[in-house]
Amino acid sequence: MKNIYKAILILLIASVLGSCSMMGMMNRSEPTSEKRQRKEVDINQFSILPIDDTFYTRPQIEGDKITYNIVAQKTKQEVSSGIKLNLYSYNGTVPGQEIRVKVGQQVEVNLKNELDQPVTIHWHGYPVPVDMDGVPGVTQNAVKPGESFQYSFTATVPGTYWYHSHYKSAEQVDLGLYGALIVEGDRQTELDRDYTFILDEMNSKGKAGPKGMMGSSNDDLFTVNGKSGDLISAYEIQTGENVRLRFINAGYITHYMNLGSIEYRVVAVDGQAVMDPQIIQNKLLPVGPGERYDVEFTAPDSSFFIREMINTPAADGLIIPLINRTSKKTLDETEYDGIFTLIGSGIATEYASLASNKYDQEYKMVLSHGMKGMGMIYTINGRTYPDIDPLDVKRGDIIKVTLESKDMMFDHPMHLHGHFFQVLSKDGSPVEDGAIFKDTLVVKPGEKYELAFIANNPGEWMFHCHDLNHASSGMMTSVLYDGYAIPSHIDQSQPSE
Repeated sequence: MKNIYKAILILLIASVLGSCSMMGMMNRSEPTSEKRQRKEVDINQFSILPIDDTFYTRPQIEGDKITYNIVAQKTKQEVSSGIKLNLYSYNGTVPGQEIRVKVGQQVEVNLKNELDQPVTIHWHGYPVPVDMDGVPGVTQNAVKPGESFQYSFTATVPGTYWYHSHYKSAEQVDLGLYGALIVEGDRQTELDRDYTFILDEMNSKGKAGPKGMMGSSNDDLFTVNGKSGDLISAYEIQTGENVRLRFINAGYITHYMNLGSIEYRVVAVDGQAVMDPQIIQNKLLPVGPGERYDVEFTAPDSSFFIREMINTPAADGLIIPLINRTSKKTLDETEYDGIFTLIGSGIATEYASLASNKYDQEYKMVLSHGMKGMGMIYTINGRTYPDIDPLDVKRGDIIKVTLESKDMMFDHPMHLHGHFFQVLSKDGSPVEDGAIFKDTLVVKPGEKYELAFIANNPGEWMFHCHDLNHASSGMMTSVLYDGYAIPSHIDQSQPSE
């Protein structure tokens, strides 16, 4: 009898929390279809703040080698007027120090841990050697308090990437352990301005960490570069300049950015350069968890705002001012007439298509969620990590993966370590515009995608949802190369999510 009552109780809890989560998802992760009363702001209230480099360490450059020293430590940071939060940081600030290198440089990052729990650095989207990937229990031992670890790799491909801890990442990333990795290529000299915007969500009560079943619905501060509201710095532009904006989403929901009435071009996705970028106007730019979008535009003869357009009051705190100091004009804000969609946009990245190849291996990953005991789990083919079969591959194989969401409640931004994959089809329709390569793809409820990648980076690589709460609750597997074994010195009992 007690078991019956327990089962009924679990079903009731799941139903109530599921409804709350669904409401949260509808209210938070989609832009409003109606004209929402927007916060009125004056461009003149914002100032162009100097970068506080007190926390930053200067990179050391010797020939082709560039070295950064990064310290994981606690910090207290004012994220909105009067709201100071206790956070984790790389080099004393959230986001952590931007690591900016050039293609061809040998990169060394010396991580020292001054926190009271282990940490790592994972290079999100970057094809580093497997022993540099930063996944505890798989590619390295977590860096314990008081210890150090040196990451070393060659910068081989340009683009916008980021780094974050992979040790209990649902907690540590939410507390601030993330930063930008920018690899400059040949086109860097064509830019007059180059700004990085890392998007995130925080809780004004300081309750960072795992979100549980409620997702991130309690996060009432939307931030850019660790600031919200009137603490957001303004960014300078001058008429006619070529400006690049690098959007990185370190949070848990898709952010929909309104660039006003300016004409912009998407020039890179997940670090991959776009061939023949097209002009876009009056369409929101959606940036999913873990994704990166680079846009460029010619600076207008006026100032303007970039606004978050999700239908929630927290969106009023994510307004990025771009100030033209030589002009007294401010662009009128226009209502958007759609959302930019990568699939079907005509965009192609600079890799040869894998669509016509015969595939050496094919796998299907069905994404869903359920209950286990009194908690929510997120599953791949009905199973949770580590009780899940890896994707077995051989070096040189061309692998096809079908991602199908049977989850009618949650988005699942799926991220593959160490490789770039091509999006072959969506919901049964081939992507015919050209080859689109990424490393993170948001799979919405009911969607189905086919992907392909070349197994060209031996090791064991995680493939998981980048809503890190979903990963920590089971939605994670790995790509395992034939003949590869985790080195014996690695403690495989350490948490890998």
